[in-house]
This record gives sequence, C-alpha cells and structure tokens, in this order.
Amino acid sequence: MARVRATLPISRTKGSLTLSHRGSLALLVVVGLALALPAGAQADGLTASFAKTSDWGSGFVGSYTIRNGGSTTVNGWRIDFDLPPGESITSAWSGNLSSAGNHYVLTDAPWTHAVAPGSSVTVGFQGAYSGGFVLPANCAINGQLCAGGGSAPPPPSPPPDTTPPSAPGGLAAGTVTASSVALSWNPATDSVGVTGYEIDSGQTKLATTTSTSATVTGLSPSTAYTFTVRAFDAAGNFSAPSAPVSATTSTAGGGGGGSGATPAEFAPYVDMTLWPQFDLGQAVSAAGIKHFTLAFLVSGSSCQAAWGGVVALNDPFITGALSNLRAAGGSAIISFGGAANQELALTCTSVNALAAQYQAVIDQYGIRDLDFDIEGAAQSDQTSLDRRSKALAAVQAAGRAAGRPVHVSLTLPVMPTGLTAEGLNVIRSAIANGLDVGAVNVMAMDYFDPSLGYSGLMGDYAIQAAQSTHDQLATLYPGRGDASLWAMVGVTPMIGINDDSNEVFTVSDATKLATFAQSKGLGRLAMWSANRDAPCPGPTLWASNTCSGVPQSQWAFSRALETFGT
Repeated sequence: MARVRATLPISRTKGSLTLSHRGSLALLVVVGLALALPAGAQADGLTASFAKTSDWGSGFVGSYTIRNGGSTTVNGWRIDFDLPPGESITSAWSGNLSSAGNHYVLTDAPWTHAVAPGSSVTVGFQGAYSGGFVLPANCAINGQLCAGGGSAPPPPSPPPDTTPPSAPGGLAAGTVTASSVALSWNPATDSVGVTGYEIDSGQTKLATTTSTSATVTGLSPSTAYTFTVRAFDAAGNFSAPSAPVSATTSTAGGGGGGSGATPAEFAPYVDMTLWPQFDLGQAVSAAGIKHFTLAFLVSGSSCQAAWGGVVALNDPFITGALSNLRAAGGSAIISFGGAANQELALTCTSVNALAAQYQAVIDQYGIRDLDFDIEGAAQSDQTSLDRRSKALAAVQAAGRAAGRPVHVSLTLPVMPTGLTAEGLNVIRSAIANGLDVGAVNVMAMDYFDPSLGYSGLMGDYAIQAAQSTHDQLATLYPGRGDASLWAMVGVTPMIGINDDSNEVFTVSDATKLATFAQSKGLGRLAMWSANRDAPCPGPTLWASNTCSGVPQSQWAFSRALETFGT
C-alpha cells in the first residue's frame, strides 16, 4: 500500500486543501473492497473458535482458529465480533484487522486465504483492556455463527442518545478587563455524561471548555456583552441556554495589547478519505489536539452530500472515527468543498434542497460548526455563491429558533497582500444574503508567485496575509471593533513542503505564527494537515500526504500551533 500511496496525484491548485483527493479516494475504495466478503467464499463448513493464550493484567494475546468441516475448499473468510468498552485490539497477524467503534473485523491474509476440507488456519492478535478481560461477543464467520448452526444475528445497536443535558445554572461574571470577562457556572447533568460547555454571545460561539469556568478574551474595550452557556454531550445533544449574564469591559489603557490568549481553537484539517485512516482519538491522547476540521464533504450523486463524493454520511468508516474522537474528549468542524470535486452548492439547484443537505449533515453528526473551502472556479460562480449563502442563512435561522446555533466559517485562498477579488466577493455574497460568518480562514500556502523570496519567510507571509485580511474585513464589517475583527480571522498554512516545492513552512514558522495569533486574538489556527504532521522516512523533494518533508519530530507542528488556543 505504501508504494501506491507514493504515486498518488498531488493537486497543485493555489490554496488547495486537497493534496491528493482523487488519489486517496481511489485507495480508499480499493481497501474497502478488500474488506468485503470475497466472491468465492462459502460459509458452509467454516467455524471459528477463540482462545486466549496470554494475559498480563492489562492486555492479552488471543487467536481465532478457523476450521473447515465441509467437503470443499473455502477461499476467503471474514470474522466479525464485538468487544466491550475499555477493551480493544491493537494489532493482528496472519490476517487483516479493521474496526469501527467496538466492532472488529478480521479478514484473510494471502497465506491464510484458502482453507481446505478438514484443515484449519489461525489468525492471532494482541489486545488491551481495563478492569477485567471480557470474551469477544457476537462472533460471525462469513455471516454465519462462529460455532456453526445458522446465520449470525446482527450486532445489537445501543439506543441513540437523544436526551440533551440540563441547562447550566448559576452563570456569573467575575473579573473584567478591557479585553476579557471571567465566567463561572454550576455543572449540568446528563443521562450519559456531559462532555463540555459552549459559551455564546447572542448567535456567536466564543469558546468551548470541559470545565465549569472560563475566561473569554479578545473582547473590545468599553463594550457591553451578554453571555450564555450551553452544555453538550458526546452524542452532540445541546442543552437549552443558561440564564444570561451581562458584563461591560473596562476602558482600554496602560500596557497596550491583548492578553495573549484566545477563546478560539487550533483545529487542524484531517483528510477523511485518506487510507490508512487517521486515528483521531490517538491524536488527542498523543498530541493533545482537542479539535479537528474534517475534510471534505462534496456532492456525490446529484445533490447528495458524501465524503470525497463517494463515502456516505453514515458509513462506519466515518461514524466510527467520530465516535473515537468524542470518546477521547475531542470535537470537530465539518468542512465542505476543497479543490477537488464539486461542493453541494454547484449541484443542488434550489436553496431549499441545498439547505436540506446541510441540515442532514448536522443531524447525522450532531455537529453545528461548518466550514466551507471555496476556491477555484467556485469562487466566480455567483449563482452558487448566493445559493449557498441563502441556504446557510436559512439553516442558521432554524438553528436559532431551536436554540442550537449553527456556526459558519469561510476558508479562502489568500496572498500576503490579502484576499483576492474573488474571495472578497464570497464574503460580500454572505453579507448580502444574511449569512452570519463567524470566521474567515485564509489558506496561507501555495502562492506560486516567483517574485516572492520564500526561504525562511513562509511564517512572515502567513502573518502578512492575516494582517491584510483583517484590514479587508474592516471595510466589509465597518461596525465591528478591532478585537472582533481579529477574532474573525483564521489562518491555515500547509506545513512542510507545499505543492509549490519552493514554499516550505517550517516548525519555526509555526511557532512564529502561533505567537502572532496569541498577540492579536485570532479566531482560529489550523494546518493542512494533521495527516502530514510527521517526519518522512527519507529525504523528499515533493509534498506528501503522510509526512511534512522537513526535519521534525512526530506532532511537532501541532505542538507549536496548539499553544495558540484550546
């Protein structure tokens, strides 16, 4: 598989957030076929028995022995089974392992593919557990009970959690400065468990936290603010807002700039169509990343949202990854568009149909933070721009009425001099059609400008792009204060070697950008991509899907950029 990945095509569109969208999709489809039941497989005669061969109190080694009691050779097998929460399989041999949540699948390796009559093959694996070891459940081989005797029942599905937490009580304002307000509240309760809290001012999300207190920063001096807090659980259910509390920031004076903190998020992009699948939960525990931007939803069949145009919204490949992320305490933004394929606004021919697709995504995942990467020809298609703006404005209005605000960011190509004329037109369409834009996230990458000297300057160019965008937003939103405008700005560099291989964004550039973002109170930092935040196995001259191409330790870019925010 590594050899195939190395030859994937790499998009060279300026500002693209899709390195090899088409190539990664092709690979995903190939892997997906490998997990399907082989055409020549026969369930008759096959049984599978489990044995635990070693246990050390927190982990174990186990195996399934597959026996053919029939009269013909069976070519290909698949074992499905479930493990309880807290128990997992970490590696396997003599077979291929995949999982979605707590459901595991083992399939044959080339040397265990054929099971002759009267013979057996064994697939082994290593696992981990907390508490006590529990035997696998709901075992099926090629769709039949592992012990033989008929079709296996489908694995039980837990009832969906549709009960929201209680509204937080006792919201109070504490210390107030010219740019910040400290808030605290009483914990909410939930039938399963409260995952975190969202702090809002009107329809604007200011911060999320897992604590029952937070300091909202990046505010404007001498300005009255009204805050509410909502609790949310792992299923994406949000409570009703708390009772509001109001506070007025003090007059600016004395020592100058902002506090250096930001209420917003470091949310790196993850290519959800790349194989092997990026482990979101592991990234939370290993790198401390709490928020991710998942890319990209585009149009599959006519006016139907699909990951990369191929993977359905309810595919276990996606839902399992999100479950693992939430279990680890993380959250996600859903990103639409990108350089490859067509965003839904280009294929849905009515505002209502388009709004229904956006709402379907919200309902499927319980995520109300939506990002729209609009680039290339899509920036110049006025009809689709206005259709998208109107549809999202309608979705936001419905969310407000239900007490579940929908937050929208626009991700646009940029130069160090600022947004292009086409990018500015995207924002003008939003304003004209009543779309509340929470963030304008600029792609500080792939400038493809031979007049720029790139060596050691990519961090500086990202900072210049942010400053230029802030100044452009000031003309588009004349009623907003300076701090509010900075809070609208997001920056996404492409880490390491860019598609233009002359452009190289280093870990030092990331540190410089994070320091700037803290000082100005930017609304977001991201990067393309978390998949690439790793050293390459050897020297490379070109951009890769799975490594940065520059000297770094594992997660070095994430650790540099996440100092910016939560």
